[in-house]
Amino acid sequence: MKKCLIFLLTAICILGTSGCGHQNVTAAPSVSTAASTPAASEQEKSRTEQDVISMFSRVKEKDWEYVDCVLMPDHASGRIGAVLFRDSAASTSNVAFFDADGFFHQCGPHAKLSDQPDFTYLGDGTVTFQLEDENGTVSLYRITISIHDGDVFFKTESEDAPIGKVKIVYGNSALYSEEDMNAAIQLITDTFSTWEGCELHSISYVSDEKCNSENIAWMNELAKANDLKEQFDQCILFQSDFHSPKENSGAWEPDEEYTDWQWWLARSEGGPWILMTNGYG
Repeated sequence: MKKCLIFLLTAICILGTSGCGHQNVTAAPSVSTAASTPAASEQEKSRTEQDVISMFSRVKEKDWEYVDCVLMPDHASGRIGAVLFRDSAASTSNVAFFDADGFFHQCGPHAKLSDQPDFTYLGDGTVTFQLEDENGTVSLYRITISIHDGDVFFKTESEDAPIGKVKIVYGNSALYSEEDMNAAIQLITDTFSTWEGCELHSISYVSDEKCNSENIAWMNELAKANDLKEQFDQCILFQSDFHSPKENSGAWEPDEEYTDWQWWLARSEGGPWILMTNGYG
């Protein structure tokens, strides 16, 4: 088995909010209230690209560079618009899908945008844009967002090959918002993207019970063993399911479904997560 102490499948999935300082986020804000709240529906219809850009400006991090914006007039999965941006720190090209309240989910590949990305909304939650590899070859990339019963799905594909569909399960937590979880999920998907040929199927939060004194002490032991100076006071556990490649599988068993693969992360005083270890416990 392969174990790492680091960190998309080509798809990075994040959720956040643009409108408030206290960021207690839900996976799927209500989008089916048009009949009972017509005023809100009219507000959604009147949204402009500048409104979506302003939402992005309120949540963007220092390494996020705005590229383009599209409206989603069909409001697929309750989204009103999407922003294409670069993340120089993570070396990713990303799309943030916003709802009318400024909540967003983010997804994108470890790849460079073309100088003319031609960001386009196709309908039904699907956007396309162009990427460019190190040889200057331009290819079309497609991301589709869908939300069902609070679970967020991203389907990603390129001209070369379909990438797959990832299910994100947030579960119930009194400790962590979905924004907290998605900051951790980004580290997981960044690590997974280095596992050549593997296909990620799902990432699931385990439970608040895993953030206990015993596991926090274990995280601090790992930190000390790896010369990290952090003194952790929180930890979080996710499990993922993925499939190994049929050929050139390396350390993996070829063409095998791995389930409940564990990802342990820790942080100090609400700071950034650090991926400490992954594998079977």
